[in-house]
Amino acid sequence: MSNNTRDYHFSKSRVNNSLDEPLFLTKFSANIILPDILKEKYGTAELLHEQMLKIGGLDLDKVPGTVTQKFRYNDRSFIGTILDTKVELSFDFEVNVDSETNVPYPYNLLQDWLRLCYDPNTGFQSLKKDYAGKCTIDITDKIGRLIRHVDVGIMFPKSNLPAWELNNTQEAIYKITGFKFQCENVKSYRAEDI
Repeated sequence: MSNNTRDYHFSKSRVNNSLDEPLFLTKFSANIILPDILKEKYGTAELLHEQMLKIGGLDLDKVPGTVTQKFRYNDRSFIGTILDTKVELSFDFEVNVDSETNVPYPYNLLQDWLRLCYDPNTGFQSLKKDYAGKCTIDITDKIGRLIRHVDVGIMFPKSNLPAWELNNTQEAIYKITGFKFQCENVKSYRAEDI
């Protein structure tokens, strides 16, 4: 009779013997490509890259839902054929104020992007070709070797900027949290597939 706890020892583990590392979720970079209209004003999206804290919603490994058939009193389930391909990414950003122009960034850039979709002051709306941007996201190991590459073919903002909750009784700084982008044509590649 074998005692399984004696057969296994941490010194026999793959991580121990191969000196493997964990997957660090802090090792990522994102390159957002602005719509052409915003490129004229802001150039690149460098302000978004510098101020970016977090990206959420990278649940890209999807399968279609199930469908069910009845046979008398039995159910039979199958993987369906229609997949929801939409992806909603959320971003968190720090916000700073330019010391020369007194402009909060990247707040104004995101506000201008939202106003391409819909301007609440005038009712102006532009076409998707004018407000859609792109994005690439790379997840790497500690020394910069690629683990996963995500290519977002189309992205545009779909949520409001957070309200400025003013409060003179406690210390607070403004952050943009949970700012959502609707994404389409999203492709995810593992390093070994590139």
